[in-house]
Amino acid sequence: MKTANLRHAIATVAALTLAAAAGLALAVDRASSDDALQLEGTWLVQVTRHDCSSGADLETFPAMNSFVSTGSLVEFATTPNITPAMRTPGLGNWQRTGPRRFHAIFSLFFLPDGVTVGALHQISRTIIMTGPNHFRADASVQILDPTGTMVVATGCAKETARRIS
Repeated sequence: MKTANLRHAIATVAALTLAAAAGLALAVDRASSDDALQLEGTWLVQVTRHDCSSGADLETFPAMNSFVSTGSLVEFATTPNITPAMRTPGLGNWQRTGPRRFHAIFSLFFLPDGVTVGALHQISRTIIMTGPNHFRADASVQILDPTGTMVVATGCAKETARRIS
């Protein structure tokens, strides 16, 4: 009887140990797959500006973002009312903030006449990877005076993106 109980206890401990090991392996695999979701590369982004209070969509336009492994970011977009001559590319940086999560911030100059700096735009985004080749983001925009010292307007946007390289 004691031998049967001892065998049962050993079998139970062995089964629990195997279950714990399997659970740990699954957790490590999940963490590894989240870490494998890398932001580096070039992305085609669909930007939708929206009213920050009501959430109502205002306009949608394409953008292109390149995230470099050093943490640098280059952005370019054209909007319905702003030609490429009226703005500079956005330059900034990004960093990982958690599994599948990143924060990016970049700035660009608005040139209303194509020459004179009319405003500095600063865009801050929270990016969530939704797969190895897709992300979504929420962005807040501050438009500052040409000296970059006073906020003259704010805005909000949501983005979806797919990797193109």
